[in-house]
Amino acid sequence: MVRRDLPIVPVTSAEAEVAREALRKRVTKGSYREEQLPFMEPADHHPFFSAILVDAAEQLWVREYRKQEDGIDRSAPQPREGGQPQRFNIFDREGIWLGSVEVPNQLQLTDIGTDYMVGIWRDDNLLESVRIYGLTRKP
Repeated sequence: MVRRDLPIVPVTSAEAEVAREALRKRVTKGSYREEQLPFMEPADHHPFFSAILVDAAEQLWVREYRKQEDGIDRSAPQPREGGQPQRFNIFDREGIWLGSVEVPNQLQLTDIGTDYMVGIWRDDNLLESVRIYGLTRKP
């Protein structure tokens, strides 16, 4: 179990409606899921995290959820130069928070070693390349 004191961000009625409309567009007409749509309730608040990775030192890297004005999760890698970085909270095996690391918004981490991070970089044209970054840990 890991704990971190983060603010609760409520889901607005406008965000709930945007999510419902997006779901309606994805559901097949006449399907069981379509029948269930009126009964589906949105969450009361946004999630606190959007991904969990484990590094070579068996520490958890928990990516914070980050919403934008349009209600879309922007915590995942985005192919836009200059966007907000992804923030990962790092926890040890006992669930103790060790600190945070910011990763460029265009990088999708694929491997975290004891002294490096490897990921897929997506540029503005969605071209992918592999990037390796050094990683210095606190003693």
